[in-house]
Amino acid sequence: MKNERGIASRELAGAAVLQPDVTIALRRSALIELAKTGYANLSMAAIARRARVGKPALYRRWKGKQDLIADLFEHASLPIVEIEDLGSLENELAEYARRSLGVLRRPLTRAILSDLYAEMARDSDLAHLIHSNLQEPKRARAEAILERAIHRREIASAIDRALALDIMAGPLYWRTVVTRHDVEPDFAARYAQSIAAALRAC
Repeated sequence: MKNERGIASRELAGAAVLQPDVTIALRRSALIELAKTGYANLSMAAIARRARVGKPALYRRWKGKQDLIADLFEHASLPIVEIEDLGSLENELAEYARRSLGVLRRPLTRAILSDLYAEMARDSDLAHLIHSNLQEPKRARAEAILERAIHRREIASAIDRALALDIMAGPLYWRTVVTRHDVEPDFAARYAQSIAAALRAC
């Protein structure tokens, strides 16, 4: 009997054994295809072809595109920035900017995130998946910066948290994903000063 890569094997009998190396190859292939074509045009056949396995190997793991995306959120480690206590709001905002820009500058990550966010307006089931597996964890980690700043009395405890989180994320996403403008060497410091002032006004 042949295994999932079509190689003869004496160990397989009955239901096919899911090989970890094939699963890894399929996830990697799915990320590349997602960045290349976008979710709407994502082809399960193309994913299998890129991974050099048959479509049955793909469908043994995932029922369809949405099931596959859910798995990628769990196992493919789309980066979520987390900032430790750095002693002040401006220090943490500057580091938040540096790490976020580092993530968003990666072509694969930038392409996938921009497509998934755009797709949220067209697919409510996918929107729920993205919200619960990507947006909520990202905002929770950003909110930790606000919590520490409140504890230090750098910003008011009654701050509009939803607005504050939008203010923190917006310029970074806009600069790298929407306009794709160059980021100056002092951008993180200027971002930190401007956003800290804005948060104090929320």
